[in-house]
Amino acid sequence: MAKRRRHFGGRTKSGKRSKLEDAHQLEFDKLRARVEFEPFRIWYVPKPTFYKPDWLLLDNGILVESKGYFETKDRTKLRQILEQNPGLDLRILFANPHLPIGTKSSTTYAMWADRLGIPWAVKLPKAWVKAPPTPERWAALERARNFKPPSRS
Repeated sequence: MAKRRRHFGGRTKSGKRSKLEDAHQLEFDKLRARVEFEPFRIWYVPKPTFYKPDWLLLDNGILVESKGYFETKDRTKLRQILEQNPGLDLRILFANPHLPIGTKSSTTYAMWADRLGIPWAVKLPKAWVKAPPTPERWAALERARNFKPPSRS
């Protein structure tokens, strides 16, 4: 079996990290959603390191992540972020939600997201864009945005 080629570092002409993100940006544009791309860093532990959500819906505080190939480290990262930031409203746009999470697993990306209670879709649902803002969502977003990890000594 040929090894999967991974693209690291470069950006598309529009400044996104992948063509999938470009395609999802077009969906946001079609729905006239006010979004900000990679708006800020969310720090998390065990190492302290950070995660940049792909989009923030500016009208309601929902974070949207675009996922094609969904590696174990990415799944672990998202799980840790949600555990460490209760109330954060993170949703995923999958390229193919029915792919298994591993070669020997019967669990799909969609099943993994369902198990963690993460809303997911293949195409951007209008309901995500039109969802009303809630004080709890904004409070969780501010807590995550303002958290600074302890400095390494």
